[in-house]
Amino acid sequence: NYFATSMYDDSMEPKFPKGTILVLEKTENIISGDFCLLKGDNNNYMFRQVIINSIDKKFIKCLNPTNADFSALPLPVNFYVL
Repeated sequence: NYFATSMYDDSMEPKFPKGTILVLEKTENIISGDFCLLKGDNNNYMFRQVIINSIDKKFIKCLNPTNADFSALPLPVNFYVL
């Protein structure tokens, strides 16, 4: 199943500029380095790169070095990968 959305901010620039149409495929399995749409309990969405370390812990990362969340952060417990 595929779905589309648009990039709503500049957090993933320069690879995904604000306004970019993102076409995503729903999947059960993600691998480290995948770009994923995440959904929080309060219906907040974010598009981030997911990094998985050697003990299977997931982190999220934006690409824009000017963004406060540029460093890899642990995947919040109230967010899940769509």
